[in-house]
Amino acid sequence: MKPETRQDQLERLATRICAGEVVFFIGAGFSLDSEGNTAQLLVARLLARLEALTEQAAASGDAELADLGNRLGTGLRATFSLPVDPFDQKALAATLSSLAQNYYQINDWACSAFEILVARFAIKRPDAEFFTAAHARENELLRRYKPEACLEAIELDRLLELWNHALDHPDPRERMVVGKALFLETLGFASEQVMGGKPMDPDLDVVISNASRVRPRHRVLAWLAAEGLSPTLITTNYDLLLECGFRMAGMLPLSPPSELWTDASENPLARAVRLKLPLNRRCRYFTRVKDPGDFFTYADAYGAATIHKIHGDVAAYRIDRAKGPESFRKLLPRIVFTFREIQNWREDSWSRDYLSTLLRTRTIVFAGYSAADPVIHDTFRTVYEEIAGYRGDSAQLSASRAFFTDLERARSFHGIEILRASSRAAGEPALELTDHPNRLTFYTLEEQLFPHMDEMFTWTYHLVARELQRQALEAEVGRIAYQFFERPRPEEEPTAVLASFDTLKEQERREARRWEQANGEAARREYQRMTNWTTVFHRRLMRQYQVAESLHRNPSEAFAVFAAARYPWYAPMCEHPQWCAWGVILELAIRRMAAAYLGVAPGEWQVSNAEVDVAEQAAGPAVWYRASAGARAGTEPPVRRLLAIELGAERRLFPRTAPPRPFAALKPKTWELRPETIPWWTKNDGRKPDETPSARAVWGWAAFGEDRFNEAGPAAMLGGPEYHEQTRSA
Repeated sequence: MKPETRQDQLERLATRICAGEVVFFIGAGFSLDSEGNTAQLLVARLLARLEALTEQAAASGDAELADLGNRLGTGLRATFSLPVDPFDQKALAATLSSLAQNYYQINDWACSAFEILVARFAIKRPDAEFFTAAHARENELLRRYKPEACLEAIELDRLLELWNHALDHPDPRERMVVGKALFLETLGFASEQVMGGKPMDPDLDVVISNASRVRPRHRVLAWLAAEGLSPTLITTNYDLLLECGFRMAGMLPLSPPSELWTDASENPLARAVRLKLPLNRRCRYFTRVKDPGDFFTYADAYGAATIHKIHGDVAAYRIDRAKGPESFRKLLPRIVFTFREIQNWREDSWSRDYLSTLLRTRTIVFAGYSAADPVIHDTFRTVYEEIAGYRGDSAQLSASRAFFTDLERARSFHGIEILRASSRAAGEPALELTDHPNRLTFYTLEEQLFPHMDEMFTWTYHLVARELQRQALEAEVGRIAYQFFERPRPEEEPTAVLASFDTLKEQERREARRWEQANGEAARREYQRMTNWTTVFHRRLMRQYQVAESLHRNPSEAFAVFAAARYPWYAPMCEHPQWCAWGVILELAIRRMAAAYLGVAPGEWQVSNAEVDVAEQAAGPAVWYRASAGARAGTEPPVRRLLAIELGAERRLFPRTAPPRPFAALKPKTWELRPETIPWWTKNDGRKPDETPSARAVWGWAAFGEDRFNEAGPAAMLGGPEYHEQTRSA
């Protein structure tokens, strides 16, 4: 059997996403290249602080403190087989890699060691010089591993306040309090430099300015949630990047913490209405579920996407840290980090049972997750084996209900075993031990090969968008024709439009399968030209239609509407299938019109090439194309022209603040729209600008690739007198 390409794999995944059956399970690897918190770095932070504190204690003049420092230092090396100098440059990488493989154990040991140290500090009360010297030493050690890394100074008074509260209010269920707090501080939970983002801030400008680490993969997950296709996410991460992505997609925080949303007089919905921000009707809100209280309050909230943070949340940590010891102590056990805590996860029924239910009923995509957590891995395998046991030999075969993203070179044992268990649960025959059809591979950014993780997720979104566009086109093409022609069209016309789109999709499929051989930069350039149509052109077109609708509903508040257009919200295709379908027709018309204008053979109009490309630099939907009609350009760089689709009202009403058009050697061609003409002008509308084709002309080009209605030839729509005058003068 011919092996599958990534295109084939991602098409299968996209089909399931469009069916609404996919849940993404996000692990730490999803944020490594944005947050940079590798397991090795976190272990290095712990080890540097343990070394510095034990060294300083051993060198102190207090006999009991010195004895404790010596015993902990010796015990650390003996327990984890460390060299005498764990930060020796020759052995450092191997030391950290070894500890990172079983990080739950070093985490547990560190929490206990910190607990013992702080208990001794509470009695001995070392002076400020002790901690100043320890802080300098821990940063000196840490920078041996990563020069730019640093630890913040220990806040001893805060730790002692927590210690005294635990003494005054003992709880036999707590193994450690102050040690866990110092452990989390050491990992950077209190530092926005380590885990950044302010997704719950009422001011969107603040959200955006603090979301520089959000990657395209986070945005794709937010877009899929906004579409209502994959509104449930599960993550073991503590960071805030997913929430930032959801907020930047235009979803509102559901019941945000009062400590962060300080304006009690204006809830998120009221603020969005005042700012004239578009309101997504499928998933207007998002909420994060981090503990049982959240789960039973918000997990099934209507019209809300949900981020299940089954190991805890850094924002909750920062809020409760500021409230005081009592609230803080209640939070600490909910942040799962130690060997004992991951074992106790079996008893955390709100997340364990919910995850088991999803494994039984949905397709799970493991992304950036090693699957090496022994307890959670056992949960996955146990559920899939349970399903396999109930199916029986006579059960009808179905497709494996799991996908796993993996580095191309890695071949994760845990990931492949989960996929194999999922296949057995689906009744599939035994599969190869070293690979699986649902193992989605990618490269690191450093390898500079195609695709990296962001590209794989963007590619998936493109395939999902194409499927949504096909569904919208099939459902709406007849209605669109009747709207613009005011009578039903011959069956051959809507059929021809659908056939044109299917031809385009098939060409994209063939091109994408060739990327497996091209790889590298050649594949990356072709991938960008293809996916830019959905991630840039159509996304911006849907935004522009949404702005037009807002302006049509609020004609007296044009400034506020256009101000809202500056924010990075997402307009779902599923909410407006007619807009979505017309966007497809518009793309087909532009491609076929440009091909005719440039002299491309009629049968090759759908081929992606650099002569007709989406203009990423433009503020709205726009394309570049070669300005010279006729034969293809030779070796000289071709002169390009910009075709922009704009709402004319903004440039007329607010010329100083209107988005600038990208520089081009020739004056841009502009197809101008008005709010009341969305999605397009009819033929008989006397207000239509001469250079903007009517809907009937666009329809003809999309369906047949020719000027069948004798309205708009390619030279009239894409050429211009200034170009031809320059040609004659030359």
